[in-house]
Amino acid sequence: MVIGLFFGSFNPLHKGHLKLADTFYNQTQMDELWWMVSPQNPHKSPLELAPFEHRLHMLRDAIQTPDYVVSDFEAHLPTPSFTIDTLTALCNHFPDHQWKILMGQDSWNALPTWKSGSDIENQFDIWVYGRPGATEWRSGKYHPLHFEPLPISSTGIRAQIQSKVPLEKIDDILPITQTYIKQHQLYQGV
Repeated sequence: MVIGLFFGSFNPLHKGHLKLADTFYNQTQMDELWWMVSPQNPHKSPLELAPFEHRLHMLRDAIQTPDYVVSDFEAHLPTPSFTIDTLTALCNHFPDHQWKILMGQDSWNALPTWKSGSDIENQFDIWVYGRPGATEWRSGKYHPLHFEPLPISSTGIRAQIQSKVPLEKIDDILPITQTYIKQHQLYQGV
């Protein structure tokens, strides 16, 4: 099987993630798209993340596309979640699968600084999408994903919630996600 991997914190999931996933799935040849929820991204503070279980549940509630799989695979690996460690474990668990990795332009540009970044670049099929306002692209082995980035970010959504914007007025997240955030009082701030 050919599997597309969409790594992220999804803190919270928003409509930009969904559009990006659909674009990745439709522009490449894959059998399934796996949403790889990161328990702890090494580049993010654990203080800004909602608990892993909540982020996983929000995705499982919202993702209903048959070929999309919400995965807790990284939760069974040591944290923080280094991409090379996850990819190595995936290759060991699923030796017959082929992997396509989705990556933002900022991550692509920083890849040489990642743990075994050159191994990731040389051993895997990487698809890169642009970020709003970003113009610099480093050269290397990747495929450009033709995607018009949306001006949506999880950081911006969390800031709106902390500023007491009613969840129903935050159009960038699905109603089912709004309900979950409200029920569990996520991202309320101090």
